[in-house]
Amino acid sequence: MTAIENKQDLVIEGAYIFPEYLSDFSMEYLEHILPVFICFTEKYIRSNYETDILKYRHVAEAREYEEEMEQVYRFIKRRIHGYQNRMCKLP
Repeated sequence: MTAIENKQDLVIEGAYIFPEYLSDFSMEYLEHILPVFICFTEKYIRSNYETDILKYRHVAEAREYEEEMEQVYRFIKRRIHGYQNRMCKLP
């Protein structure tokens, strides 16, 4: 059984489900999914990475292994430009 079938609330980080993956879900599931994506501009990330982003990185979850965090940071850095340019354009 899935979280949807069990009528459970579930929050999944965007690092695990990208916007383009939503089309992989059936309409039956999509009716129960509320996607929310938070986008930061490259300027914001560059200006706030050390002072705010790293400072509050453990607020939502605790990461116990530094090497795991390094993998997350490398992954985020690789994805910033593509998603910022495609998903976060301001009118």
